[in-house]
Amino acid sequence: MSDVWNSHPEALSNNYEEIVEPPPIEKIIGEMFAIGQFYYYVLNLAKSTLSNHEPNLLPMHGLKKFPKHLKEIIELIHPDDIEFVLQAERMTIEKIQQIG
Repeated sequence: MSDVWNSHPEALSNNYEEIVEPPPIEKIIGEMFAIGQFYYYVLNLAKSTLSNHEPNLLPMHGLKKFPKHLKEIIELIHPDDIEFVLQAERMTIEKIQQIG
């Protein structure tokens, strides 16, 4: 995924303060549109650290503690799904650039 991110550095610049508490609207929207279980977390791109994990993350992946670094999430991706995940990242970055 680094290749995808590095090809669009301007879209992923992190000039914001770390978020302490995710807004409740994220959970409401997630529950409205999710088909089945879901989880989210806040990613600090500059540090590749995770925070504000949604509790479903633990049982969905059989984890005992919340991951602290993005690398731990990437390691959960099945090898057969890597290409799909890379394409999803590309599409996300393109959408970020369209929105500005």
